[in-house]
Amino acid sequence: MLVIMSPNPVDNAAKYALSLMASKEMVSNVPFSGLVIEQIDVAIQKRMLIMLNQNLTTKISVSVSLVSAYPAMQHPAKTTDQISISWHATLTELRAYRTQIYRALQMAAHLDEASTEADIEPLNALLNDPEPFVREAAARPLARLQGVMALPALLYAMRECERAGTPSRPLSNVAAQLVRTHPAEMQSILQQMQNDSDSDTRKDAAWSYGFLDESVAQAPLLLALRDSEVTVRIAAANAMRSFSSPAILAALCHSLFDPIEQVRVAVAATLSQIATSDSIPALSRAQYDSSQAVRVFVNYTLKRLGVSESPPVTTTTFIQRATSRTLQKIFARA
Repeated sequence: MLVIMSPNPVDNAAKYALSLMASKEMVSNVPFSGLVIEQIDVAIQKRMLIMLNQNLTTKISVSVSLVSAYPAMQHPAKTTDQISISWHATLTELRAYRTQIYRALQMAAHLDEASTEADIEPLNALLNDPEPFVREAAARPLARLQGVMALPALLYAMRECERAGTPSRPLSNVAAQLVRTHPAEMQSILQQMQNDSDSDTRKDAAWSYGFLDESVAQAPLLLALRDSEVTVRIAAANAMRSFSSPAILAALCHSLFDPIEQVRVAVAATLSQIATSDSIPALSRAQYDSSQAVRVFVNYTLKRLGVSESPPVTTTTFIQRATSRTLQKIFARA
């Protein structure tokens, strides 16, 4: 099912805007850095509403809407005389999305439809552009053209966005869907990434395992949860939110007492979603954690599991918390 680009530019821009808004719901815990409805031209807004009312999003999902269908897109072969991408004009119009959103959406839709293998190099360059909208516009065609080979570039771009303080949901969506739709090829790639000496690469591997089947991801994530690097352990804890096997829950309960607070917070947050009654003993002990964030997650989880009473604030409580802080400092020096 392929939707050929409409001669009506408002239709094209509306479809692309719908695709960005649809992708907003697909990956949790990543702030959305794309467009908001108030920024979109009135004519495009009206066309979007018409499309939604007519339930046309299902008809455009393969080419320009839901990212979940993206890797399965079947684009017809194009010859060079059918395609005209001026990279200077493309970059200029994409970067002007704050003031010329209509033209930027139109150009992003054209880039998504018209890119071929000859455009992989400039698309990779756009993926590292300082502007978030430019990176997001390049991700879709790059994933379509390169498949699993695009994953390292997408993960690197995601990492740079995070470091710049502008995490990108659309980039995460495309990367996550590549992992989901190519599980067999991904296993060997992620195994190499997990064995890499670079901690950022191992962190990316842990994040990616969260989108594979639990039977495949369990062993690598259990290993990542014991990694020497804090960011890898945090990524593994977050990735485990998709799973609930006894081995996963037991490992999380053990890591609930990690010496690093950020790891304990990530573990407690994951347990708040997947913990079972078997987790109650560890959660009860964690009520005395020195971190308020950990205690909030733990108390919420215990309440969800039917354990409503909080520990009494006594001299023993303060001693337990002080002991916990002391042990964490000792482990941190080790």
